[in-house]
Amino acid sequence: MKTKRLIVLLVLLIGLLASACAPSAQSDLADRFAGTWSGPMSFTDRNHTEDVFVTIPSDCAIGDVCGEIFNAAVNCTWEVQLEAIKGDIFEYTFSKTLSGECPAMGNGTLTLQEAEGTLVREHKTPDFTSSGILGRQAEGYKPMYGFAGIWSGAVSFSDDPDRKHDMEFSIPVGCKDGNTCGGMVDYTANCGVSMTLASASASVFKYEFPTVNVMECPYGGAGTLTLQPDGSFLLEHTSPNLTMNGELSRK
Repeated sequence: MKTKRLIVLLVLLIGLLASACAPSAQSDLADRFAGTWSGPMSFTDRNHTEDVFVTIPSDCAIGDVCGEIFNAAVNCTWEVQLEAIKGDIFEYTFSKTLSGECPAMGNGTLTLQEAEGTLVREHKTPDFTSSGILGRQAEGYKPMYGFAGIWSGAVSFSDDPDRKHDMEFSIPVGCKDGNTCGGMVDYTANCGVSMTLASASASVFKYEFPTVNVMECPYGGAGTLTLQPDGSFLLEHTSPNLTMNGELSRK
């Protein structure tokens, strides 16, 4: 009897050890896909390509949320759920829409091409199929999600409250903290300045004016662009000599 009990305990112990190791093995497989990837996608229902950004974190488990996919053309971000990893294939579904007005539809695959350092993406919905090749971006690269584009509007200055300046802010689709990330042009003052990305969250883009471009703007300082529910930007900027405030719309 003692021998049988020892055998049963040993079997149970092996089972517990195996189940404890399984998530780690899954994570190791998922980690090969971790990073930020981008590239143009072709669609079966349209004649143009659209730039897509895929961000996959490390330590993903099957069945859990594992990253985001952003389409710059339609300005939508979807949450990705990892369904399975089969060899070099990462299978996912869109679990929900994180930003924009696009529904979360369909599922897809990301096939790792290790020799080329790329991912082949195919996504299927009831209405269309999209496919393309994604390249890995450098470490620290951040897709700008809802911030990317050109924004314009009338901006008020604290040193001249009766006069508004026509301004335009441009933000590219990808940036790194501490690096140049777009710029601002003041058409009223006929000057422009580049921006450095300080940080970006889901709805707040923080920047600094560290250098000047071709047309010098003497503003300096730092500011925030806050994404509003109606799709506009709320600008708040503070410099040593003045503050600026305004609402910007996407062009």
